[in-house]
Amino acid sequence: MIKRFLIVLILVFFTGITGTVTSETLLVVKKIEFRGLRNIEKHQLMKGVRTKIGKDGIIIDADSLSASLTDNFLVESHRIFREGTTLIVEVDEKYPVFSLLITGSDKSKPCLAGENLDIINSGIFFKTDMPIIVVADYFFRSKRKFLKDLTASLIRLKEKSPVFLNELSEITLNPGGEMKVAMRNRNTYFIINNHPDDFRKLEKTAAFLDAAGLHPESLDIRNDAVLIK
Repeated sequence: MIKRFLIVLILVFFTGITGTVTSETLLVVKKIEFRGLRNIEKHQLMKGVRTKIGKDGIIIDADSLSASLTDNFLVESHRIFREGTTLIVEVDEKYPVFSLLITGSDKSKPCLAGENLDIINSGIFFKTDMPIIVVADYFFRSKRKFLKDLTASLIRLKEKSPVFLNELSEITLNPGGEMKVAMRNRNTYFIINNHPDDFRKLEKTAAFLDAAGLHPESLDIRNDAVLIK
């Protein structure tokens, strides 16, 4: 009886905690709210976190949650605190993040890279808000400026035309420097230069083709200005 009373007392104590969550805490909350997520899904961060539904709400081990956040390679930093009966999880992601498929003579390797093309993780495919970049290994190692110009263009597109950026599915870099772009729900491959103006041209060309009901197998728009008038 005394043991049961002590357990209830401990739960009541932790339920009353406010402010920043410290280590070795067990919390009872009504809901958990994540803030700052861009590419990470909530379920990825909650996987393996010790939680239980109780009569007073969600019982969660804050240490377990903090460990999950710390172990995630896309989390730069995080903060856990309470606002009333809600547990707030603020996440600062490593952003932007680019999914690369680096091809070689014998095998291809998926990688995640940061804005400066530093490899964050390799061997897994991870969906981000940027198109997949397919690049040969030798090109990735020797043409860094070319690649940084491309990622800079994609970041600008994210700021100025996020809906259009979301339509870009895959960008393949060819040895000659031109790029082959695949768009979602379209059968046409577009060949463009690595320049912001060509992305604008691509956006207008794709809209024109959709309006006209045209779906060519491929279209080289590097030197064609007719379709964007």
